[in-house]
Amino acid sequence: MIRILLSLSLSGMCLGLGLESARLQSANYAKANDLDELKRRCDLIEAGNEALRFRINQRLVEIDCESRASEQGELTPYAQ
Repeated sequence: MIRILLSLSLSGMCLGLGLESARLQSANYAKANDLDELKRRCDLIEAGNEALRFRINQRLVEIDCESRASEQGELTPYAQ
């Protein structure tokens, strides 16, 4: 009788451990999906920032060329 109870309790604990592991794995999978979505958004924002940084640097070069040309009294292709 004791052997049966010990076997049942051990089986029950193994089943409980397996169910808890499955629950944790499911929760971790959901968290991983959320983190992946956040990383994708951050990558898109980073790409947008790089493009904006490039346009700002390009405009600064244009302004610099315009100011140098105006100092020398010349027209530049950037002058409107």
